[in-house]
Amino acid sequence: MFTDTHGFSAYGGSLSWNVSILLCPRLQNHNDRRLHVPSGIRIPEKLKEVVLADISLKTIEKGWAAHMKVADAVMSGRLSATAAIEMQGAAHHGDASFRAGHAHGLLLRTNDLLRSYTDPDYRREKLRYLNHNERTHQLQRQIRKAGSGSTRGRRDEELSAQSHCLALCTNLVMAYNTNCLQRTLDAWRKTLSREIDPAILRFISPMGFGHINFNGVIVFPFEHYRPQLLASARGIRARSPWH
Repeated sequence: MFTDTHGFSAYGGSLSWNVSILLCPRLQNHNDRRLHVPSGIRIPEKLKEVVLADISLKTIEKGWAAHMKVADAVMSGRLSATAAIEMQGAAHHGDASFRAGHAHGLLLRTNDLLRSYTDPDYRREKLRYLNHNERTHQLQRQIRKAGSGSTRGRRDEELSAQSHCLALCTNLVMAYNTNCLQRTLDAWRKTLSREIDPAILRFISPMGFGHINFNGVIVFPFEHYRPQLLASARGIRARSPWH
């Protein structure tokens, strides 16, 4: 699973941990690669350059209940993880829920950094998954390059529609590649009695696009799906007091 934390990797790490997902961030800023520990812990002189004792456990305890409510909303599907992270803007930095999640996320990020530094197998697996994520961005850039050009001067509605279309095309490519890979594996298994070790499949990603021509037009049969697409809209109009 790959996601963008919109600059709130610490808060996003805590939120994902509470919904049973381990977030392994790729930290570009060198200052973010500090180790954060609870305040009051004695730091050896040799580690003072990389360790910060700036985590308040009382802050985590104070805002933990509110932070768990956000995690529960995400877990139950009432709120998307993206929306939950996007809401944590500058206006929420003083919120107890945000400060609790941020402090807890810094502890989780410290644990991830320590494990990455000391466990070669974990570091190798983490970098492999992060590289798969970068291939997703590369695929999106390739689709965008064959698209409609610059996004300057466009309205928010147009940018939102363009973003959704990009996500749809990306998912279509991934689904098509996954189907091709699965058909190949099934054919090998059926005709050649050849089984592929699951450990090898972890190295295969459905992000390839060299065999796909993006300079075309995708036509969807909207008439075929008209009842499903308009069902929710009819339901809203039926409940409206103006109709």
